Amino acid sequence: MTKIIGIAMIVFVGAWWVLGAASPSPQPATQSSLQPAKELSLDLGNKVSMKLVLILAGKFMMGSPEDEKGRNKNEGPQREVTISKPFYMGIYEVTQEQYEQVMGKNPSDFKGRPANPVECVSWNNAVEFCRNSARNFRKRRVRP
Repeated sequence: MTKIIGIAMIVFVGAWWVLGAASPSPQPATQSSLQPAKELSLDLGNKVSMKLVLILAGKFMMGSPEDEKGRNKNEGPQREVTISKPFYMGIYEVTQEQYEQVMGKNPSDFKGRPANPVECVSWNNAVEFCRNSARNFRKRRVRP
């Protein structure tokens, strides 16, 4: 098991578990359907919050084309990804302050600045962070 997990994964998994599916119907995003992103603020308590943005259901191509100039080998193969249900995802990395508010501890090696991203988070702790965030969300009944 990996000792350190990427903050983006914590935010993605957290947003999925915390907020689940949103109300818009699953349709591919097209240029004509694009509009300003729907955002909300998740209250974590003690004046600590997390900004989230709605990710719409739809399809997109992940990876870069093989003939793209400057392409690295780890950017492929290109494949279609389907998001079947819309969900909210954190806009920014999870900060030490946010993580500590939800978990009651800060595992980071580089402490001292609460606005810095949290690091040294195990997969299991990331999952627990998501579950605890979901509980906080349900208690506060935050709505977009």
